[in-house]
Amino acid sequence: MPQDDDDDSCITADSVAPATDIESSPSSCSVTSQPSSSSTLITVKVAHRLRMHEVTLSADSTFGDLKTNLAPLTGLCPNEQRLLFKGKPNEDGDVLRASGVQNHSKLLLIDNPASKEKRSLEARQNERIAKACQAVAVVRVEVDKLSVRVKSLETSIGNGNKIAENTFAMLSELLMQQLLKLDSIDAEGEARAQRKTEVHFIRFY
Repeated sequence: MPQDDDDDSCITADSVAPATDIESSPSSCSVTSQPSSSSTLITVKVAHRLRMHEVTLSADSTFGDLKTNLAPLTGLCPNEQRLLFKGKPNEDGDVLRASGVQNHSKLLLIDNPASKEKRSLEARQNERIAKACQAVAVVRVEVDKLSVRVKSLETSIGNGNKIAENTFAMLSELLMQQLLKLDSIDAEGEARAQRKTEVHFIRFY
């Protein structure tokens, strides 16, 4: 049976309840990062021998960093330095601030005993090498003189001149004496290389 257009059973747009808007809640996982504070600069005083050095650096620097800054002031490499703060040594990786070092703190710098002994050994070794090189140089002068005489004899023979039989024997004996001198030189490093060169030169004759 047909129904009228104004039948009450018709559903109009007004009869539909509007949808409820759902607002999204803010996330509880958001993190606000705090900006890192700039590092504080401090000036420390370091006593070394009879001098006092002042170094300005970050409070978050390490004792190793401080040693690096002290190197051009003291002439000591970082591994040759030993820093004491309040009478106690510190590791290179220890941070100044964490160790209690503050602005105008005073530290003591002493030569590292192990490095000092190493430098002493190196100095003695260099002295031995220098003496050996000098001894080799003295032999070289004599060998050069003898080599000139040998070449002179060879030239004379090449020109048809007669040479006394004992002349070459005498020169050979003199060269052998220089060879024995070289063997008696206690050489190492550069001196050993120089001695080896002279030995080969003498044996050539």
